[in-house]
Amino acid sequence: MKKIALTDLLSIEEYNAQRPAIRQSMMDHKQTRRLPLGDNASIHFEDYMVMRYQVLELIRAEKIRGTEDLEGELEAYNPLIPDGKNLKATFMLEFPDEGERRERLGQLIGIETQVSIQIDGFAAVYPIANEDLERSTEEKTSAVHFLRFEFSDEMIAAAKADGQITPAERARITDTLPQLGLGPKAQDLITAELDTPLDIAAIAKSMKPTGTLSLRETARGAFGQGGMVIVDYGRPSVRDRTVWGGTLVPFDTVWRTGANDATHLFTSRTLTMGDVVVPPGAYTLFVQHTRTGTWLLVNKQVGQWGTVYSAANDLGRVPMQMSATPSHVEEFTIVVRAINATRGAIEMSWGPGMMSVPFTATVGSATAVRP
Repeated sequence: MKKIALTDLLSIEEYNAQRPAIRQSMMDHKQTRRLPLGDNASIHFEDYMVMRYQVLELIRAEKIRGTEDLEGELEAYNPLIPDGKNLKATFMLEFPDEGERRERLGQLIGIETQVSIQIDGFAAVYPIANEDLERSTEEKTSAVHFLRFEFSDEMIAAAKADGQITPAERARITDTLPQLGLGPKAQDLITAELDTPLDIAAIAKSMKPTGTLSLRETARGAFGQGGMVIVDYGRPSVRDRTVWGGTLVPFDTVWRTGANDATHLFTSRTLTMGDVVVPPGAYTLFVQHTRTGTWLLVNKQVGQWGTVYSAANDLGRVPMQMSATPSHVEEFTIVVRAINATRGAIEMSWGPGMMSVPFTATVGSATAVRP
């Protein structure tokens, strides 16, 4: 498989201009390369497009421009691209509840070596795991592992062959489909295509994603010389569900303000949101939507999974302004809007509604903030 060359990269300015389109394309692409393994595990197969995207995101975040530094990043990321004889993948264990995650990771030591890929007619291939460093201890395994599956020439040829499906194989596939978490459209399409070559692209488009599929995004706003407000968050999709007061953000519950890991606010200036003063630093943002109003919860705990919340760590609660969006917003979106050097707003749009919190930023020297 092709490796990333310097000529394949974009300048920071070029990437910023193309980033929305590239991110959307990458979300669609990643969906076709993720394989759920039950409710709490998944495997994500890496390739040139995924690694190039990660390098471009890193260049943008770290503002890398020098040829020597760029070549150093390519030396780190190119080995993660398959070379035509293997598959390389990220294996993830996903337990949203912190207590369950701690218990399960203690029980699943060595699970990364038990994942296998079997091509019909050949023995199962088990991975070479975590070549860069050991990710398990005597007490627990890691939630993330990096795997390499090596295949013989015969296995590769058999995998690429377009064979016929026997009646027994057809029955087994048909019986298994309801257990895979696919949407009805995907099941019907696969069943209809069993006796002909499968249209993988059509199947992927009809699949309803399960588990952790939301990409991370960073919203930024600049306020005066060196002033920066950053929100790092996951972007879940509506997918025909009710957002506010429904299944996604139920009334009175504390919501993670995104997906997967907690949503974090980083500010290099002191912010005033309503009656809450937020000193420079890092915080977690939660939202509580009620029938009488919506609140932004600024919490001092950071680095946790998104559902881990303790009211004892709240810095304060800020009322949010709720309004209708001009059109449906499928993916949760946060914007840090800079009105001028001292005034701004955090805007959160999803489905039919937008929530916003205005703030003021102090004038003066700025504190370093994580990019």
